[in-house]
Amino acid sequence: MGCLLRTWLVRLAALCWAFCAITLAPASAQAPSPQYIVGGVRVDVTSQNATQARNQAFAEAPAKGFSRLVDRLMLDPNAPRPPAPEATVLNQMVLSLTVENERRSGTRYIGQFAVSYRGEAVRNYLAGLGLQILDQRGQSILIAPVAPNAPPAVLAQWRSAWEQGGFQHEPRPVAVAPATVLGEPDWTQAASAASAAASPTAVYVSAVLAGSTLTAELIEVGPNGFRRDRGRVSAAVRGGEAGVEDGLRRLAAAANKLLQDEHKALATSGGAPRSQRITASALYGGVAEWMRIKRGLDAADDGLVRDVRIEAIHRAGALVSFTTLGAMEQLTAELQRHGIVMETPASGAILRAPGPR
Repeated sequence: MGCLLRTWLVRLAALCWAFCAITLAPASAQAPSPQYIVGGVRVDVTSQNATQARNQAFAEAPAKGFSRLVDRLMLDPNAPRPPAPEATVLNQMVLSLTVENERRSGTRYIGQFAVSYRGEAVRNYLAGLGLQILDQRGQSILIAPVAPNAPPAVLAQWRSAWEQGGFQHEPRPVAVAPATVLGEPDWTQAASAASAAASPTAVYVSAVLAGSTLTAELIEVGPNGFRRDRGRVSAAVRGGEAGVEDGLRRLAAAANKLLQDEHKALATSGGAPRSQRITASALYGGVAEWMRIKRGLDAADDGLVRDVRIEAIHRAGALVSFTTLGAMEQLTAELQRHGIVMETPASGAILRAPGPR
C-alpha cells in the first residue's frame, strides 16, 4: 500500500510539473525585445497615504514610460509626439512593470520602474497614427561620465544618472565606462572598456555647473587618433542644491537624445537610407600603406561604407569606389577612425593611410 501511495504521489508531482511548464510557456514566449523596455522611469506621488500614493505611481508609470518609448522609436526627432493612449489601450501594450527601487513615507511614494511593452502592439498603434519608427539596434556606445573639479558626491550623482537612466535599451545601447576612466578624453585610457562593451569608440561626457545651469560637452575618441566634437547640451537646476541631482538626470537624458538622434539621421533620411557612390584615388608610397588603406576600408565596411570595389590599381595608387550612408563629414570621421585620411579637393576624393613604412 505504501509503495502504491508513493507511486501515485510521484505521478501527481510529475503531472503538476507538466502543468506548470505548459502554463508558464506563453509568458516566456512573450519576452520583450530590448528596445521595448524602458528603464529608469521615475514617478513621485503624494497622496492621502503611502498605499494610495504607491497605487497612483503604478498607474502613472506606463504612460511616462510610453512617452519615452515614443521618443526612442520615432524617426523624426522634430515631429510632434502623440499623446499617451487611453488607459485601456495602453494596458494592452504593457507586458510587465518592475520596481527598480522605491522610497516611501506617510503620504509620499518615489519609485523608479522598468516598463516592458509588447513590440507588435506598439508598432501597430504608432503605424495607425501614420508615424514612422526605427527600432533596429545599432552598435553599443561607451559613455565616460566625467565632471572636472566637481565634488566626489556630484561625480557619483552624474555617474548614477547614466547608470540608472535606462539608456542600455536605446537603439544605440549605452554602456557606462568604469569609474577609473576619468580626466581628459583619451582613447588609450578608454580602449579596454570600449572593447568590453563592443563599442568602436568612447564618448566622454563632461558636466560642469555654472550658476543654475548644467552643461555637458561630448567628445568622441577612437583608434588612430580619432577625435570628434559631438556637441553640447544643457539643463537648468531647479530648486537650488537639492535640484542638482535631478538636473544631472535631465542632462544625461539630453546627451543621450543627442547621440540617439544622430544615429537615426545616419540610418535614415525620410524613411530611406541616404546613400551615394564615391570614387576616390587611393595614394600610397608602398605596399604597407596600400595595405593600411585596404584594411581601413574593410573595417569601415560595417559602418558607413558599403560595397567597396577596386576599379584600377597601379604601383603608386589605386582607384576605389564604395557606397556611403550619411554626409561627407560623417564619412571622413569614420574613415579616420580606421586610419584613413580622406581629402576632398575639387578634383575628387583622395585617400591616404600615413604611418610607418
